[in-house]
Amino acid sequence: MNFEDLRIRPRSVEINGREYLLEYDFSAYALLEELAGASVFALRDRIFNNTITLKELLIIFYCALLKHQADFDISTLKELPRVGAVLRGNLESIYAAFFEPLLPPEIENRLEMR
Repeated sequence: MNFEDLRIRPRSVEINGREYLLEYDFSAYALLEELAGASVFALRDRIFNNTITLKELLIIFYCALLKHQADFDISTLKELPRVGAVLRGNLESIYAAFFEPLLPPEIENRLEMR
């Protein structure tokens, strides 16, 4: 994979009635690895194996928020009274923001043709 291979499309989520954009780029992936203490690909495998922790999911969500909301504070998520419901309600967008840039271009091209 090279830098030109990374395809980025922001995803929209709603938190407490406010719309936010999720997007992953190389900086977000690097921060994710730092905060989670695991590689992007280890986290990907944990998602596929249903062994991802809620803490790791929260970090994945947080890192996706930072490109468009640079001052977003993770404590905002941690303090939500129903953070689990917010995560569960936005899983499709969270996972799409996380996974799509990691797809090889030939798979991405096939998905776009559908």
